[in-house]
Amino acid sequence: MASMPKGILGGFTGTIGPTVGAIWRGKDYVRSRSDGRRHGSSQKQLEQQLKFALVARFQQPLHHLLNQTFPFYKKDSIGVNRALSYNL
Repeated sequence: MASMPKGILGGFTGTIGPTVGAIWRGKDYVRSRSDGRRHGSSQKQLEQQLKFALVARFQQPLHHLLNQTFPFYKKDSIGVNRALSYNL
């Protein structure tokens, strides 16, 4: 069930039919609901997922430090994500 915290003209959260509303970093957004996966992951996708998980686990203890110190390139990006991208 969806809720509309800002009234009919504002954003909403939850699912209404095939539409999903949410708030991310203070911004309302609407997207369509995913159809889900039809096929399993390929070998290359599984390898990339393992790389991503390894780097994310390595950076986890440094989360707050990376948010404060990693170079700022994008307006809507946080330090942990920038560091993850750089290290990958």
